[in-house]
Amino acid sequence: MYKKFLNLRNVAAIVACLAAVFMFSGCKKTDPLSLLDGLGTDKGDYSFGVKQGTVHYNADGYSERDRGTMTLIFDDYGKKLRIERNINGSSATIIIWDQTDVNAVKGYTLDPESKTYLDKVGGGFPIYDFLYVDDNNKWYEGGDNFKKLSDRNIAGKSCNVCSFTDSGGNFERAGWNHILFYKKDWDPKSDYFEQLTATDFSETIPANSFTVPNGYTKM
Repeated sequence: MYKKFLNLRNVAAIVACLAAVFMFSGCKKTDPLSLLDGLGTDKGDYSFGVKQGTVHYNADGYSERDRGTMTLIFDDYGKKLRIERNINGSSATIIIWDQTDVNAVKGYTLDPESKTYLDKVGGGFPIYDFLYVDDNNKWYEGGDNFKKLSDRNIAGKSCNVCSFTDSGGNFERAGWNHILFYKKDWDPKSDYFEQLTATDFSETIPANSFTVPNGYTKM
């Protein structure tokens, strides 16, 4: 059940493994994101509730290395995703996934600093990091002490909010139309926490968001 509660460190681990391939081939050849469940072909609990959009987030945490910004760009209800990650503790990275055709998944990992990219193809899809299943919140009901909290206005949207505990940690999630707008994970026995907060949302996307830009060299 915990695999559904991927936090910023999970994203960082994925990015670190992929980034390592730019420098050496010591990383496993298995696509790290294939460890996630695949996205189904039908629009439903595993899809966003609007066709396309752009969400900007602020990332915060106990460590300076966990702070920075992230951007989510999606189309086709989440079958196309672009994640732009600029966190203090790691190099800026862009991940692009296109699962419009589940039999021919396209995946790219871009390093903006070196203008290089990896041509990564796998069956996993990182929509789970940004998914909020509202209504009956069955996505999170596997956690202990599940509670529905009062709605909260985040980035101009009235978001459903829930909290729960799992494996000794506390979790809070908020979202609108199945899109995650807020997440906080914290340890009540220490100062540790990680937090992601949407700062703005638009149902528009930049052109060519899901293709490798000109000027990038394939590694």
